[in-house]
Amino acid sequence: KNDIAATELLHVKDIYGVVPGQVSYADARTLVTIAGNALRFSDAEKGDARLLFGAGGGISCLATTESNGGLVAYATKDTAPTVHIHDLDAPSAFVRSIPNVARARVSA
Repeated sequence: KNDIAATELLHVKDIYGVVPGQVSYADARTLVTIAGNALRFSDAEKGDARLLFGAGGGISCLATTESNGGLVAYATKDTAPTVHIHDLDAPSAFVRSIPNVARARVSA
């Protein structure tokens, strides 16, 4: 028996429309990519994908974390971008929106 991890089965080069730097693993088998004004969740085990359509005219970046039960965040393409945060287990479940992040103060 060959125990290949699901992430080894799904290669970025095999997904149409992937832009370098706009890819994140949601979990061991799910890759999240930007697809225009949507996030595409590609499942390596099932071989399928689902879309979460974004707000605004496009998505500029994304991030995922396993903290707080798993979250995915994306920012809209705009001069005053908004960050939208969703639950990874149910991406249609909206968690929070942070408007005008270009003016937000960041501390380390």
